[in-house]
Amino acid sequence: MPVALEALSMSDQASEVEAHQGGVLTVNGRSFLPANISLPAFWHDSPVGAVVWVETAYHLGDDWIRFADLQLERFSASGTLACDVPGFPGTLGSIVTLEAAKDDAVPHITWCSDMRVLMIGRADGFGHDDLVRLYRRLWGGTGETAPDNPLLREAALRAIEQHNGHFFAKPIEALGRYAGIKPPQILVRPPLDTGGEARLATIGIAEGMRGPRKVELVTATRNGGPAFEKSFGEFCFWSRREQNPPLDAGLIIPENQGAIPEHPNMAAWLILEDFETGEGPLCPPPSEVGQAVIDYLAAIPITREEFAFAHQRGVPELVAKLEASEADVTDLGRDSCVTL
Repeated sequence: MPVALEALSMSDQASEVEAHQGGVLTVNGRSFLPANISLPAFWHDSPVGAVVWVETAYHLGDDWIRFADLQLERFSASGTLACDVPGFPGTLGSIVTLEAAKDDAVPHITWCSDMRVLMIGRADGFGHDDLVRLYRRLWGGTGETAPDNPLLREAALRAIEQHNGHFFAKPIEALGRYAGIKPPQILVRPPLDTGGEARLATIGIAEGMRGPRKVELVTATRNGGPAFEKSFGEFCFWSRREQNPPLDAGLIIPENQGAIPEHPNMAAWLILEDFETGEGPLCPPPSEVGQAVIDYLAAIPITREEFAFAHQRGVPELVAKLEASEADVTDLGRDSCVTL
């Protein structure tokens, strides 16, 4: 439900919300229609667009119901946006015109008073890259994102395989806000369902980092599954989120779901320069790629108690506890190495 409608219904417990045929929504006598908006709005056949809510005069809502019910030839109306166009904050309240032809499920916005939505790209033409940037904005991105870098990817793959043996590469499909790049990958050795210690590595963090220092991550598990793989794979987009701090040794990253899925006591990831498991050190030596240097860091799942301990006493003391206890960090069901 759009914010404008939610505010109405939440502010008045006596509000009556009624849904009609054709998608019309009536809230306390006000009429709202869903509508498609193309981006740019002047380009009706643009492959980029969204569904928004439009407030119209009450009788126009009735007109749309009749249009949908009787399958009339054409519908036209005007109204105001009852929610922001995704990616364009402040568009709520803009005046729009609507049209629909026979068999259209919802009307289409043909004009908008907000020139950002209406005119974007008209002056200089509009190409594929412009559409990709618009698509990213719709999904919460800035419109810009670092491109994929084959040289960095190849160097990371070569270094990780020289250190750990052959990996299977699994693409991590880019979220909408990062559309247009070749999907990053996680490397898995061996497949997680074969038993033994599996090692996983990212391919794609480095290219999103500014400056000459780059990072990729390596981890290991004896009992991780697809959920663990998915959680680790989310690191591939870490460097593309501007609000995230640079990956470096000593950083603790809380799992964004509160715990690694299917492993409720594993609450966070500890980033280290390296860590030794039963099969030896996790990380290969740095790779030089032109002026860039890729450092490989270890990502270690830690328990809730260890997370709290590090917050209170510092990461170096937690690392000392992990090493002294000889904790098997590849066991996602292990006990905590500290008590609080």
